[in-house]
Amino acid sequence: MAGTITLTATMMNARENAEGSYDFEAPADVFEARTPVQIVKLFAEYVDDEIFPDDVVDFEVNGAFKNLEHRVVTAMGQMIVHRGRHDGAIPFMVMISEKKR
Repeated sequence: MAGTITLTATMMNARENAEGSYDFEAPADVFEARTPVQIVKLFAEYVDDEIFPDDVVDFEVNGAFKNLEHRVVTAMGQMIVHRGRHDGAIPFMVMISEKKR
């Protein structure tokens, strides 16, 4: 896509063996134009659409900051998964940065 970059989100959550890296597309000016929470929201939309398409996933962000020098966002909070009658909140930490070539 023109005008986009690939971001990598490295995420750890409280489930057993729950660590992973996920690549997703974002506008090329994402680090300059968006707040840290807005960048986490882009990742949350990717998770909701691509990782858990049959569930409703939301992110509650308790803290997030952006480092422009290194073009990275660090955040922590809870991933809230709604599956029918079962709801669960899973604590997470994530670092989102431009994918290294």
